[in-house]
Amino acid sequence: MHRDRPTSPDRDAVPATPRAVEASPRLAVIGTYGNANLGDDSLLTSFLQWVRREAPTTRVLALSTRPEAVERSFAVEAVDYGARPVPPSAGSRPHDSIPSPVIPQHPPSAGVGSRWKAKLRVALPLVWSALVAARLLLATLAHAAARFPAQLRTAKSLDGLIVLGGGQIFDHWGGQLGHPLTLASWSWACRLAGKPLLVVSVGGRPVNSTSAKLLRSTLSSASYLSLRDPDTIELVRGFGVDREIRLVPDLAFGLAPPPSGERPLRPRVIGVSPMAYRRPGIDPEASAEHYTRYIDTLAVFCERLATCGYEIVMFASQTRSDPVAIDDLCSRLSPAAASRVRVQDVTSFDDLLRCIRETDANVATRFHGVLLSLVSSRPVLSISYQPRKNDRLLEPFDLMRLGLSVDEIDADALWLKFGYLVENYGECCAKIDATVPRLRDEVHSQYRYIFAQQGWSLASGEPRD
Repeated sequence: MHRDRPTSPDRDAVPATPRAVEASPRLAVIGTYGNANLGDDSLLTSFLQWVRREAPTTRVLALSTRPEAVERSFAVEAVDYGARPVPPSAGSRPHDSIPSPVIPQHPPSAGVGSRWKAKLRVALPLVWSALVAARLLLATLAHAAARFPAQLRTAKSLDGLIVLGGGQIFDHWGGQLGHPLTLASWSWACRLAGKPLLVVSVGGRPVNSTSAKLLRSTLSSASYLSLRDPDTIELVRGFGVDREIRLVPDLAFGLAPPPSGERPLRPRVIGVSPMAYRRPGIDPEASAEHYTRYIDTLAVFCERLATCGYEIVMFASQTRSDPVAIDDLCSRLSPAAASRVRVQDVTSFDDLLRCIRETDANVATRFHGVLLSLVSSRPVLSISYQPRKNDRLLEPFDLMRLGLSVDEIDADALWLKFGYLVENYGECCAKIDATVPRLRDEVHSQYRYIFAQQGWSLASGEPRD
């Protein structure tokens, strides 16, 4: 039976029966790294910083949809993790986590078969859609089966596979045949190869029933399982996962601390990081009404910032879709307000951190836009686009008053929140400075616990507690 109260690894705890020490383990980490979402890149950065300092003999293989980008950015070996997700609904394109597959396009034919297809599409659209879905299902499963031998060979070459942080419990992009199938196939490969699978500080969102079954198989078979927030724990319990689950913060809290420096008594440079929330043509759950209200609210907020003399820095934490939202936002500003706006060119995780550290406080919507502001010791107004997702980030800091929901947002409510931040700026900074080191230690303690549990060597040559 699972524990009633999930716990974080005790920083002084050592597994009762650690394995024989592996001096130079070869570990694979899987995630959506190198795919334009710099929040995902922060997770791999956190792990690599710790490994290179505490376990430098460890060999890391990154499994990603963009292996070339990962190798270039992180100086680690990387391979395509073998996913072939289904494309999102018509009229949208993925931008956040999983890219759509390249599906061969055949030239149109004027033959009898082509004419019958056209008639069927018009006369029986539901039947046609079902046939298209069935064809895509068979193609995806065939592709997964074809790639499985390579996954199994890779698994046999490893000492362990880590599902490394992030919101990897999802099917928002690609459906159940996207990431849920990818994780399941790698877990099957690890089981056949007799290698441990570890799920570390992962988050999630509701998924359909097929995805839930695939994810339950993966999570239930893991040698170690930790999740980053209580809501995700509740979610996977609903999948039927009945085992010990540890509660450990998001891995980005393990990033190295920012350089020390003087902080102003009151904020003057305000970072604004919008996202293409439900924007038609980008988000599968598009809504022009919701997106317009969101961008218009931020535009009024920026106008008020400019009127009060603040400098505004706009930046993206997702480098494909966020710039679109920034352009939309800037197009709504008056010339006077626009003159006080500086749009930063962010193309890498290092760019993002430098940009955040140039601000005094931020307004962000993306989960890791909020988190990286906190890690960088910057108070942040959080506009949460999923119920409670960003709010969970603010709870350890006792800064829930800085959060609001995107569905409830209006210009006056946002300005009122900003007024609270300004009036309590010093107190907010103090809470952040006091809390981040504790969360960083929890993340690092988890790494140490896992290495001791698996018998993977640390810098001293022995697993440490």
